[in-house]
Order: sequence, then structure tokens, then C-alpha cells
Amino acid sequence: MRTRLATVTIACAAATAALFGTQVGAATVAAGSAGHRGASGFDPLYTLRIGSSSDVIVVGTRSCAKEPCLELLLTANDGKTFTRLGSPPITRANNGSIGPGSLDGLVFANAQDGYAIEQRTSLSATTLYATFDGGRTWHREPLGELTVEAEAATAHRFYFVLAACTGKDQSPCTWSLAVSRAGTSAWTTLPFPDATQITQDGFAEIGRGLGVWGRDVWISLQAPRQVLAISHDEGNTFTLQSDETLGSVAGCSLTAESADQVWAECPTGSLVSFARSRDGGAHFGLLRIPGVFYGTGGGDFTPVTGSVAYLYNRATYLWGDVVNPFELYRTTDGGRSFTPVGRLPLPSGWLVFTSRDVGLAIGYPPSGSRVLLRTTDAGRHWQAAST
Repeated sequence: MRTRLATVTIACAAATAALFGTQVGAATVAAGSAGHRGASGFDPLYTLRIGSSSDVIVVGTRSCAKEPCLELLLTANDGKTFTRLGSPPITRANNGSIGPGSLDGLVFANAQDGYAIEQRTSLSATTLYATFDGGRTWHREPLGELTVEAEAATAHRFYFVLAACTGKDQSPCTWSLAVSRAGTSAWTTLPFPDATQITQDGFAEIGRGLGVWGRDVWISLQAPRQVLAISHDEGNTFTLQSDETLGSVAGCSLTAESADQVWAECPTGSLVSFARSRDGGAHFGLLRIPGVFYGTGGGDFTPVTGSVAYLYNRATYLWGDVVNPFELYRTTDGGRSFTPVGRLPLPSGWLVFTSRDVGLAIGYPPSGSRVLLRTTDAGRHWQAAST
């Protein structure tokens, strides 16, 4: 998994002020949890679940002499305790802004092997750092002028979609799929699936549309029709199909929970649709979510297993009005139905569940530092997690 930080903090602040005003001030968390920077000095930014394991990395910052320093915390027991990992040699954490020297993404195959992606000179040029010892040491992987467009990992293998772009507008691009075993820097570059047999002009956007499980690889492409590329041999060969259920402006984010169960999150403009496949991507069906999910309004969709997923819609809209703010829903039947399970005490983001009942989230108080929240009863109650 990889996540971009650029617009999240800004969007959260804007959504809180515009939609809820001072109402969020009435929300309560456990005593003493107004913000973790005051207690431990750690300011959480986002969460990253490692595959389908119970391991979660929390990315945040601590105060340093000149500017906040990047810090990574690992929990292997559902957020009960945290261990500090060594941080990559990136000059600053991306805390709501973008620019050279910022952390642009993070992906781990297991608690030892991972990659950090640094924004270098523009929105397209990136630098890649690798660790094979749980963050104790990091080294730079040569990328040249290639761009990391999407990435994913199984427990034993990394996959990166790379682009070599030319021209002032960073187009056209030549794409490739780079594959490496965890714990090594031995990369194999494979040809990218050619979508021209389905679309007239080839594909235009991939977004975050890369999912993996075992030897299986799924790539979601958008241009102008939706194309799904499926590989069952670690990306060496692909079959292509067109599935309008996965219609999106920039490809769908894919999360595989088994070789058969694949979830899809598809931005369609200001709205977002969700789908699930039970046959390894051969067919997808739309989920029946409560209300309308506005991607610009904030929220999270978090698969846990092949049938269980959580949906947090920071603002559910009904005939133009905001209803059920901060409501958390859960499906246990693969998205055929969603049931409200509770409300988060603050506007939140970066929800991650490691089981049906245990999850973490980043809470955004109306003032002060962000709060790392934890639930052990499927979202009914939330407490401040101690880092």
C-alpha cells in the first residue's frame, strides 16, 4: 500500500470548518488525549497496514531543531504498544504540502522490508529508498528520471509501476512493471500490459490501481474506457478485459484479500463508487453503500477480509443536507449491506482495521495536534492510543 499526503490535511481542516463548524468541539475522546505532541512529542500523520497482517506502521513527526522530523512507529499487537523504526533519509515529512524533499509514499512487504518514496524536483521525479532490516538502515535505489506511479507488495515481493515521461507536460510516457523479491535489490523489469487492443489510444491514467496477492497482479487502467489487466504469474503475462463497473477518472484503487476477493475504490469526479469481485477480478459488482460518498468530503473505505470492510463517511449527504457526521459503517457480507456500528469522536482519516474489531485512525481536533485513536469493539468506542 502507498498513500499520498498532499491534500489530506488541507481537506480535513476545510471539511471540519465548513461542514461542522464548532460542532466538533462537543466530540469527546478519553481524558488527556487532546493531542499527542504534548505528551510524547509524536504527531501522527497517517497509518499503513502491512498487507493483510496485524502489523501497522504509523507515520508521523517529532519536533526537531529546525523543522519536524519524520518518524515511523510499528505496532504488531493491534496498537497496544509501538516500536520506533529508523526513518529514511528524507529531509522532511509531508505535512499537508508537497515539494522537493518530501515523503511521498511508503510501502512495506513485512516488518523488515520496505521502500520510502521521496518527491525530488517536481511532481513526477522521485527518489526511492529501501530498508531490509526494519528501518535500521536505508539505502537509495537508482531510479534515474523514472516516476513511481503505483506500488504494492505481497509478503515476499514488491511491484512498482514506473513511467518515463518526456515533454514539458510530462507526456507521453513509457510504462514498465518492476518486480523484486523482498530483502533484495535485484529488480526485474517487465513489459507493461498493452491496452491498445481495448482502447483506441491506449490508456491514460492508472492512479493507485495496482493490487497483488500471491502470484496474482491486478492493474486498473482508465483511458477513456476502463481496462483491467490480470496476471497469474507475477506480472510476466497479462490478460485484459473491459469492465465498466470500474469506471473512474483515474483508475480504481485495488485491495486484494485473497486470490478471489478483490475490492475496488473508484473516484468518479467528486463522488466515489465501490465494487467487489468474488472471482479474481473476472466480474465486479457495485456495493450498496449508505448515502452518497463524496471523495472531496473526506472519509475512508477499509477492507479487512474478503467479506468484511469498514466505510467511514465523514459527511453523509441526503438531499443536500449533512446527516450522520462521522458515522462508521461495516459490511460482513461482501458489501451487499452496511450497518452503522458507531461514530468517531472527531473528524478522522487513515482508518485501518487489523481484524473485525480492532482498528486505528487519525483524529483531527478543531485545534491542537492530531490524535491517534484506537477501537477494540468494531468502532463502537474509541480511545487515544499511547505511542
